[in-house]
Amino acid sequence: SLIVDYHDNSNAIYETAKNLVEYGKNDDAIQQLKENPTIVFDSEKACALLVKLYLKKQYFIQAERVASQGVTVFSGSVELRKLWAQANFSLSDYKKALSILQDHNPDVAKNMDYYSLLASSALKLEKYEIASGVYRSLLAFKPSMSDWWAGLAITLQGQGKDNLALEAYYRALQSGQLSSELVGYVRD
Repeated sequence: SLIVDYHDNSNAIYETAKNLVEYGKNDDAIQQLKENPTIVFDSEKACALLVKLYLKKQYFIQAERVASQGVTVFSGSVELRKLWAQANFSLSDYKKALSILQDHNPDVAKNMDYYSLLASSALKLEKYEIASGVYRSLLAFKPSMSDWWAGLAITLQGQGKDNLALEAYYRALQSGQLSSELVGYVRD
């Protein structure tokens, strides 16, 4: 029947794009998916792949557009919602990124990247209460993440809790794998 053929075709196009990515042919993979928009919005995996490729190439506007449509079609997709927020974050629209992420409450343990992005968005907007709560939840699962300790420290400092902030900065430095831009911030 037609439906089976269409599904197989849709899967084949996704698999081809995925293989192209594995061989480092990201532009060809983007082309493959762009030429088949119905498939992109018929398959959550294909849609997410196209958005990831756009993000990797720093085509943030395209990523935002595709992810936004994707979330409309696959409203329960945590992955697409995260990617949509990521695109907005990259476009410096932290307010929209935060709002996208707050519309959904997936399990923290299984979605740490999602909540890490939520905390970063809240931090950029100086919504310290929100960011602080999220960083604490994340650290409960992974206490070795120095970037989260640094984020928590910044939120505590923003709330005027300097002693706790110092303690969190200390934990961030102790954990040791701070991203370079945070090291300078923490040392100052």
